[in-house]
Amino acid sequence: FQTAAQLTTRYVGFNTAKPPFDSVDLRRAFALAVDKETLANQVLVGGVVPATRILPAGLVGTQLPIKPLGFDADAAKAALEKAGFPGGQGLPEITLAYGQEGDNETVVQTLQSMWEQNLGVKVKLQSFELATFSKNLDTTYYTPTEGLQFYYSVWGADYPDPQNFLSQLLRTDKPNNNGHFSDSQFDQLVDEADRLGDRTQIQRRLQLYNQAEQIAVDKVAWLPLFYPKLNILLRPRVEGMVLT
Repeated sequence: FQTAAQLTTRYVGFNTAKPPFDSVDLRRAFALAVDKETLANQVLVGGVVPATRILPAGLVGTQLPIKPLGFDADAAKAALEKAGFPGGQGLPEITLAYGQEGDNETVVQTLQSMWEQNLGVKVKLQSFELATFSKNLDTTYYTPTEGLQFYYSVWGADYPDPQNFLSQLLRTDKPNNNGHFSDSQFDQLVDEADRLGDRTQIQRRLQLYNQAEQIAVDKVAWLPLFYPKLNILLRPRVEGMVLT
């Protein structure tokens, strides 16, 4: 039995183009109220790696550290109050959407429980068959006022580079930016990084993506939850195979 990290991030996305998740303080409250260690190691029995950032473990660029948004129930309550909903008072009905797949139901029920316990907020869950869930993400992009409030989703690397997660998913008006996250400084950083194609500029390029990722984490463009693992069985006579 062997295991390796996948270049995949499971996350909660927010529709920042309509209330209530247009409030960064509300997004921070929901993020700070999630105990990712418990989710990964107890609920999912160590089958995944708890996420500290948007970029998945092992991806080039993750050697540069960022300051994560960790579990802090007191800070979560304070952020909820700062958003104008002390103890959840006045908060409209909140619904988390997800696709029917694998252990998704277990994950979202755990999130639901954590938000109620640590914020005092009751979140409804809405499941969709995967094709319908994908159509709803399209609606959230094209007509955000009619789209999902927030959603449990996943992104796996098309190619092993920070650009595939940051520039392609979180830059203003990119087609995969379903949650409509928008920050001018983030855009400037990823645009400059995208222009640096020469190998001699790799360190500068990665530093720019690192700064952009920190902004996205601080402003809760996503709530990254965990990175799935690749598990494989190899016959003992197989030698020289390296999992990446």
